[in-house]
Amino acid sequence: MTKQERGKLPEKFIVCLCNKSNSGKTQTLRNLAGILLSKPYECVDWFKPEENPPRDVCERPWDIIVEIVLKGKRCGICTRGDVTEEIKRDLPKMIKNNCKIIFCACRSRGTTANAVIKIAKDSKYTLVWTAPYTDNSNNKTLQEVLNRKKAEDLWGFIELHRLD
Repeated sequence: MTKQERGKLPEKFIVCLCNKSNSGKTQTLRNLAGILLSKPYECVDWFKPEENPPRDVCERPWDIIVEIVLKGKRCGICTRGDVTEEIKRDLPKMIKNNCKIIFCACRSRGTTANAVIKIAKDSKYTLVWTAPYTDNSNNKTLQEVLNRKKAEDLWGFIELHRLD
């Protein structure tokens, strides 16, 4: 991508992984957080869990809300996408904190998806819908590989916007 083309891209994004429950959304975003934490970052703000950033974030069982600053640009990740009230609370905080790219999760349709749409529109963020990579085999090892691959592809989206 040329510098001129890059200049035509929107400045602020919400990238939402949407799918049904237990489809890899949260683990994919945990994997993305692990990738970001492996880079030379300037600042990490954890809102959950309330502890220092664990390097083994991919192995933790809980949802995460984190903002990571890379080369002066703030990127947010929120895995709590099953409860509409949490989306309505957490995404606006990241917007207020000037996150340029926000990654979140939500269900495929219904109130959680509608909340993300409204927040993006009201905040003038470009909304990008995507889904975790899934398979129909119920093979846990394969799903773990697919989750890591999707996280790498999301990292590529960050690199495209020169946040690394």
